[in-house]
Amino acid sequence: MAKNHPSDRRAEFANDTKTIKNLTAALYEAICFDADRPQDWDRISNLVIPGGRFGFSMGNPFVFLTLDDFKEFATEHMKAAEEKFIEEEISQVVLEFGCIAHVSSSYSGVYDDGKLIRRGINSIQLMYEDDRWWLVSMIWDDESPENPLPSEYLP
Repeated sequence: MAKNHPSDRRAEFANDTKTIKNLTAALYEAICFDADRPQDWDRISNLVIPGGRFGFSMGNPFVFLTLDDFKEFATEHMKAAEEKFIEEEISQVVLEFGCIAHVSSSYSGVYDDGKLIRRGINSIQLMYEDDRWWLVSMIWDDESPENPLPSEYLP
């Protein structure tokens, strides 16, 4: 059985894991930051089952990370954004069966000046246990001229 991530903010996060839509919305909200709001790693940790994994390609061989490694990667990677980074879901396709779900979540991201810096797809695997949804793994790839977003994953 999965165990909740220890956090003094568990009650604050309770709604995040009640539905698939809530979980993906919480994930996007927590990874974003601006001058008044840092990335919320407690909130992200609450979404992820212990042992959960993150992977990405972005045109290179895949790299797989633990939650701690992902936090380190994201923190370092976001240093290019001095004041803010906003990543938003632009489309979602959910396949759900029993206690498992797969979410294809198309995203767009912007840095300080508000100009689009990237789009891509997060492939998110979820499980339902202990009266909540858990993020088990997430892999993503960014759009490129050679790899445009398919129309079925656009709004």
